[in-house]
Amino acid sequence: VAIGIGSNVLWHEWQTLRTWVAERNTVVHQRRQEREDALGKEAHERALAIVEGKNQGLDYRARAIRAAQISIWVADIPSNQIIFEGIHTGLKDFLPDTRIYHGREWYLRLHPHDTELVEYRFKEFIKRRIHTFEMEYRVPDDRGGWRWIISRGLVIQEDERGRTLVAAGTHTDIHQRKLAQIAHAQERALFNAGPVVIFRFALMGDRIIDFISRNAPRLWRYTDPDW
Repeated sequence: VAIGIGSNVLWHEWQTLRTWVAERNTVVHQRRQEREDALGKEAHERALAIVEGKNQGLDYRARAIRAAQISIWVADIPSNQIIFEGIHTGLKDFLPDTRIYHGREWYLRLHPHDTELVEYRFKEFIKRRIHTFEMEYRVPDDRGGWRWIISRGLVIQEDERGRTLVAAGTHTDIHQRKLAQIAHAQERALFNAGPVVIFRFALMGDRIIDFISRNAPRLWRYTDPDW
């Protein structure tokens, strides 16, 4: 009988403990969720305050952003989210829209060849190991393609220990310029490796050759230290 009573007491205490642990976990989860919601709300409010500014209307800002073909981004470090205003959807198409990305969502949207380097450089920037952030990389548009942009940013808010709280910057569309640069580089590579030597000289004066393609030594079997 004593053993049975003791077992019942232990079982009751075990059930009470399980109930208490479950209730405590629920409370902890609720508090964590409330804290994350509060951080998200604060981050959004800070971003809107930075992006909108005082006494500036949405229409005015949207027209300025559209004319300059830029997006404004605000990274809120405590809540680990980045907010964009102005979305490129394709050539000369632009949406004065606001989008929020959490954690690594933004990095995962970038071109696979750019993701790792962009994430590394941005983290170095947030840690203040580099003073400014500036990179060219590809972002998706709403038509399923990729667009080249240049991103620039600065830290605009720190805590009392000098750690980054908020960074902000811009995305500028450089797609057509970048494509022209890539095409030019490919053409030069073709000239340098091809069977035709390209050179340039002035028609007036001494007619000194001021440019010659790098395949000249191979094709002409002549090496000049100035080439």
